[in-house]
Amino acid sequence: MGDPAPNDGGIPPVQADPLPGADEENHAPAIVAQPAMAIQAVSVANYQVPPPEKFSFKPEDWIRWIRCFERFRKATGLDQESGDNQVNTLVYSMGEEADDIMISFGLTADDAKQYELVKKRLEYHFIVKRNIIFERAKFNLRSQQQGESVETFITDLHCLAEHCEFGVLKDERIRDRIVVGLKDKKLSEKLQLDSELTLEKAVTQARQSETVKKQQGILQGTQPDPPSANVDQISKKVGKGKRKDQRDKPPKNPKLAGKTGETKCTRCLGTPHSNRNVPPRTLSVTNVS
Repeated sequence: MGDPAPNDGGIPPVQADPLPGADEENHAPAIVAQPAMAIQAVSVANYQVPPPEKFSFKPEDWIRWIRCFERFRKATGLDQESGDNQVNTLVYSMGEEADDIMISFGLTADDAKQYELVKKRLEYHFIVKRNIIFERAKFNLRSQQQGESVETFITDLHCLAEHCEFGVLKDERIRDRIVVGLKDKKLSEKLQLDSELTLEKAVTQARQSETVKKQQGILQGTQPDPPSANVDQISKKVGKGKRKDQRDKPPKNPKLAGKTGETKCTRCLGTPHSNRNVPPRTLSVTNVS
């Protein structure tokens, strides 16, 4: 075939544009790079994060609840949305009583859309001024209880210290309380001898000491053995019990009850029988030559 006839009308020929994102050689769709923020947004959107449970509206529960809500707010990307949406989500997550509390604040329309301002007003509403002397007294009286793990003891000390306003001395006060409040007095004395003891070192040594004691208890038999060993011990005890029951099993003849193991009467040397049938004991007569 020859070349196409020239266009006499002066109109340029229309050329088909290549498919968007297609490779010129193999016509395969090209992979379009997505921004990192878009990928992150998609991954967060696909991951369902449940909101915290309804607030109890008890002042002592506020700090823990709002801390949980802040994690929910950041994990879902709510902190990137408008202030109005954040405030509405906060009030809805708290429960029905939160609407009445918001009305009592008397905020303007603009202030009611500022998340940080609303959050601060709620904190003033729920958090009562604490008695620092009382809070520190509770902290100083806290000691490790019988059967309480080191981890639980240390965690509770951190929670108590939150309301004591120790400032920069917070870690030192927790360290001192760990050393003094440990139930293991030998370990407590050892830690007191360390002039360079830090909170991290005190926590590490306390955990290690507790772990080693548990392991030694298992090796020495003062702590429960692994489940397999317990099963073997139980099976042995059951086996012994069965053999003992078989030894103590009464004879089939009810007349011979209480005479197990006896093959002759001890008085007449006859077969076993009840005492009513025993003839009177006679004196043995020796042969007189």
